[in-house]
Amino acid sequence: MDTQKLLDSYYNWLIKGYTVNKLDDNTSEIVTPFLDSINDNIYIYVTKLSNGKIQLTDDGYTLNNLELMGIELTSTRNKIIDSIRKLYNIDLIQDQLSIVGNEADFPIMKFNLISAINRIDSLSLTKRDNITSIFRDEVVSYFKE
Repeated sequence: MDTQKLLDSYYNWLIKGYTVNKLDDNTSEIVTPFLDSINDNIYIYVTKLSNGKIQLTDDGYTLNNLELMGIELTSTRNKIIDSIRKLYNIDLIQDQLSIVGNEADFPIMKFNLISAINRIDSLSLTKRDNITSIFRDEVVSYFKE
């Protein structure tokens, strides 16, 4: 097996999966090949700031999408979101997941933002119907033992 060939194949697929749309002189939209829980591509936005740094955001999509799916952002879910944000060094500014840094740090900033978006998006699995079903399955399993 040629693992390097596999990695090269993945890299080529990854590069082809990105689309960049310039929104204005300072902001671009990046459509990633990664999908969220409703099978939409994950978008991130890159803005050149006046201090020479760049800001990456999800433009509020992640939290808004959870709310549209009926996921109430309770104190427990907000604690989970905060722990995920801290893990990936992501700020929350007006419901937008955001990270600011130098252009040289773009790769790790993008990785961290996409990782946080994916982890937070997985809270869609905590919808009441899912939790009720899991609880019921656990109770039935417990009494069968």
